[in-house]
Amino acid sequence: MEQATQGLQIIHMPDVNATKESDLELLNKLVVEYKVPQNLRFSLLTRLRFARAFSSLEARQQYTCIRLYAFIVLVQACSDTDDLVSFFNTEPEFINELVTMLSHEDAVPEKIRILCLLSLVALCQDRSRQPTVLTAVTSGGHRGCSAMREAGFIPTLLPLLKDTDPQHLHLVSTAVHVLEAFMDYSNPAAALFRDLGGLDDTISRLMVEVSHVENGSKQQSTSVTLTVQSVVVLRLLMKALLRAISLGTYAPGQQLVSTVMSDLIHKDPTCFSVLEAAGLPSAFMDAIMDGVLCSAEAITCIPQCLDALCLNNNGLQAVKERNALRCFVKVFTSKLYLRALAADTSGSLSSGLDELMRHASSLRGPGVDMLIEILTKIAKIGSGLESASPTDSPSCSQPVPMETESENRDVTDG
Repeated sequence: MEQATQGLQIIHMPDVNATKESDLELLNKLVVEYKVPQNLRFSLLTRLRFARAFSSLEARQQYTCIRLYAFIVLVQACSDTDDLVSFFNTEPEFINELVTMLSHEDAVPEKIRILCLLSLVALCQDRSRQPTVLTAVTSGGHRGCSAMREAGFIPTLLPLLKDTDPQHLHLVSTAVHVLEAFMDYSNPAAALFRDLGGLDDTISRLMVEVSHVENGSKQQSTSVTLTVQSVVVLRLLMKALLRAISLGTYAPGQQLVSTVMSDLIHKDPTCFSVLEAAGLPSAFMDAIMDGVLCSAEAITCIPQCLDALCLNNNGLQAVKERNALRCFVKVFTSKLYLRALAADTSGSLSSGLDELMRHASSLRGPGVDMLIEILTKIAKIGSGLESASPTDSPSCSQPVPMETESENRDVTDG
């Protein structure tokens, strides 16, 4: 034992693996003998366990798995990025070590390689670390990771888009998320995705899931029911499919179905006739006029979608005939949307509407009328002459299972 300059002590224990006491008994002995503070006891226990396990290959493998599980939980559950920064400052080669273990297929057990892969997937959820992970994975010298190169990885995952077995929903959702991450980072990956028919397969799969939802709502009286877990996974899958479609059609970022329509029109205005024939613009306006979803994303995407529709004369005429801007009256005068309008939503919406009015000058009149109607209704609510709209939107009154990141990135499912 040595006395450190800051009052801490370094405990030396030769042949610690030969002691007969259990880990906890040995810890208790050291805590009493050296008066170890409460905040250092867990760290001491961890060091004891690792030191005593080092002589056994099986024990070393077990603690390697424990450490990898702990790392995955840290990445997925920690909201403070400083913890991750601190970790990588002390372990700068950790990512390369994960990839190296993947390359030793014969020497490293399968369960450890799976956890290494899950650790890399968890890190890829943080966009700032995607370049480091992909550079390590695609660099030379890692023969076990050659299948993960973009040219071979995407074709391997695409067949899962056609797997409609309900028991495989989580697997398909994970595959789509991985495809999405590759396309978000690499333009060649997005091009390969399109060339291999991935975009068509993704759209087809989305149509399948939408038809399942529609049929399910029409057959609520039947005995077939979905568990809450299945509902959550299905919702996550549909969102992932939409984002993959968005990325596969040159649209960056994570966006909703209406934004996919907007991106398609902005990139290729001539496709409006195809979308119109499919009834998409009409369905979009029906949706916003019946009641906008209580979501900041859903609200803020409306101006840019209307702006896209107005690039075409038929679309502009449809927006004017439906008086689509009136959808914002309920948004700004209903209690349902208070939470959705919090934070930066109002500012983003204001900028979007300003952009819409500048591009489509013929909507300025209806836009002013909409603002006057909103202000008049707010004035009546404030004076007590009228109450704010109650929960009159079916899109907000129905309870839905809460989506969590743990459902999206379950580390225990292989």
